[in-house]
Amino acid sequence: MAADTRYSKHTSAEAAMELARSTRGRDFADLVIVITGANSGIGYEAAVALARGGATVVTVCRNKTKAEETAKRVREAANEKDAEKVVPGVMDCGSLDSVRAFAAAYKAGSIVKSCQLNVIVNNAGIMQLPKFTPSQDGIESQFAVNFLAGYLLVEELIPLLKASASPALPSRIVNVSSAAHYTFKMERWAPDQLPVTADNYNSWQEYAMSKMCQILHTKALDARLKDDQEHPVRAVSLHPGVIQTKLGRSAACCSITWWLYAFPRVALALGFHKTLEAGAAPTVRCCLDPKLFETDGPYPIVFISDDCQPRAPSLPPNSAQASTALLAKAAELVSNH
Repeated sequence: MAADTRYSKHTSAEAAMELARSTRGRDFADLVIVITGANSGIGYEAAVALARGGATVVTVCRNKTKAEETAKRVREAANEKDAEKVVPGVMDCGSLDSVRAFAAAYKAGSIVKSCQLNVIVNNAGIMQLPKFTPSQDGIESQFAVNFLAGYLLVEELIPLLKASASPALPSRIVNVSSAAHYTFKMERWAPDQLPVTADNYNSWQEYAMSKMCQILHTKALDARLKDDQEHPVRAVSLHPGVIQTKLGRSAACCSITWWLYAFPRVALALGFHKTLEAGAAPTVRCCLDPKLFETDGPYPIVFISDDCQPRAPSLPPNSAQASTALLAKAAELVSNH
């Protein structure tokens, strides 16, 4: 894909939506988009831009109160009067049973009556927990929240994504990853030994690995689903940039991550940070841009960087084999919990 110079590191979520709408020639009233972690940060900003574009948006949060409050805030920010255009969803990514419950409710028509689903955005995440912390299922939390919850959600809802897709309008899976995956030390890659235990826990490396797992998952999903002639589904991952959100709130005190998030104005002045509005732009482009998957450049469309342009990710040498091993482990973990 050649670079689309209309998009840059400074493009806002609103501008990304408007660019995609201009390319399409109409709004996105025919789309239903589920976005996790929608209550704050880039999740919230993306939800607002998507709603302003006319899409039906499901704001997924950890509990009912947050989900309902977020849906209300998004409706107000998007000037959307129809309550059925921005609806709440409840899912705690630290609990596989909670993921299953949300998926079951969606499939039953309890969230969106039609069960239509065009885009899933796996946005919810946690970062660099200073100590080993198990999820509700006893799985290291960064791996569980950042990767495994999204894996299970997609597997549960693929039938709806396919049913909502057409050759003219493929459904999409958007995984919000991170450039942190470039820092993962490949010698630590051992999918048969996942998830890590407290004995070999490294806060930054587990975060970086969870983000690489999202990209491996993305690549495998796209290869598996894109060639369905009647109901194609595409998958893409992205790096939003370094942004002042709540993501870094758990980082170890005085770590590089802590400094970047604790002193955002300094980080912004040094060029490390993006604004929230710009941070959500890659997500919005990945959800909406009709031309995103045109492949006439050097990189397959697997990973979009914070400038909204495709980049080559860093993956294990045999990425297909690595994806197969990872997804086999993921299937085993979700079946055991």
